[in-house]
Order: sequence, then C-alpha cells, then structure tokens
Amino acid sequence: MSAWVAFVFCLMVQLAFSRTAWAKGVDPSIDPLGAAIRAFGQAMFWGTGSYAWRMGYWDLFRSFFAPEAWAAWNDASGGLTINAVWNASMIWAGYQALVGLQLSLPDQDRDQWRWWNVVGYPPWRLFIRLRAVLSALAQFFKRKASRE
Repeated sequence: MSAWVAFVFCLMVQLAFSRTAWAKGVDPSIDPLGAAIRAFGQAMFWGTGSYAWRMGYWDLFRSFFAPEAWAAWNDASGGLTINAVWNASMIWAGYQALVGLQLSLPDQDRDQWRWWNVVGYPPWRLFIRLRAVLSALAQFFKRKASRE
C-alpha cells in the first residue's frame, strides 16, 4: 500500500512541476532567477519521475505477475539493466538542480562558480561544515579510545 501512495505522490509532484520545468522564454542573461526556477523545476520533474517509475516497475508492476511469470519477464527485459534508464534520469535531475543552484547565485558571484563546484558556495560555509565534520570525527575517535 505504501508503494501505491508514494507512487501517486511522486506523480502528483511531477505533474505539479511540469509547468515550471517546461516554461518557455526563460533567458538566463535577462532573468537568471527565472532560469534557476526552471532548472529546479526540471530537477524535481526528472527526479520524482525517475523515482516513481522505478518504484512502479519494481514494486507495483511486479505485483501483477505470478513469481515465475515475473522471473521470465525480468529476464526478457534485461533484469537490473533497466535501472540504467532511471539512473540516467536521476543524473539529469542532479545536474539540473546544480545548474539551478548556480543560476540562483548573486550576479557578482555567478561567473566564478560552475555547476560542479557550486555546492561549496559560499566558501566560508563549506569550511564551517568541513570543520564541524572533522570535529565530530575527532570526538568520536576520542570516545572510542577512552572506552578501550
């Protein structure tokens, strides 16, 4: 039952973002925030769609077959290699999300950041996160050493 509910919700989100994802006439040089919203819309559209169709195939569609019929269908359709289609969709969704993030940066910073390194913006925030992770790891190892 949970797979059906999740499938329906994913399709609802995909439908809701379809208008944003396919907005026409958004030029990043004129309206970077509009282009960012369009990129985020595409990320949501492709990401939720990929998740919904993967779940639909493996959880819902499978329930309509007898176990031996499903095994035959699964072998005929390539087995796990069908996941490559949904993985490609998720890669595209991730790329669109990073492009949207890059397009949403302030004008003076946008030219210095690309989609592959925008997760580190602003640089001081990345340093704070890295320092927090390193501090947590150090405390973990101190506690572990004191127990031994």
